[in-house]
Amino acid sequence: MEFIVLGVLTSIGVGLGIYGKKKSKWDPLLNYLLRIAGGILGIVVVNLLLKTTGLTLNIGLNAYNLLVLGVLGTPGFLLLYGVGAYFMLK
Repeated sequence: MEFIVLGVLTSIGVGLGIYGKKKSKWDPLLNYLLRIAGGILGIVVVNLLLKTTGLTLNIGLNAYNLLVLGVLGTPGFLLLYGVGAYFMLK
């Protein structure tokens, strides 16, 4: 089931990436959606990798996390895992 979700998210990300490359100017909404799609894909992959290693750090997908991913992009992704690690160690 997880691989189906991963496949769907990958397809969405690739499709949005191809659509974005065809346009000469990046639309801010498309850029926002690409950051969200990439962030979701990154969270799913990192959660799967952490699950196989036995670590309990697991970041969920909810509206607030998607907002952080869309606005901040990669720094937001790192921020979510940093905050998750902080509260796991506390």
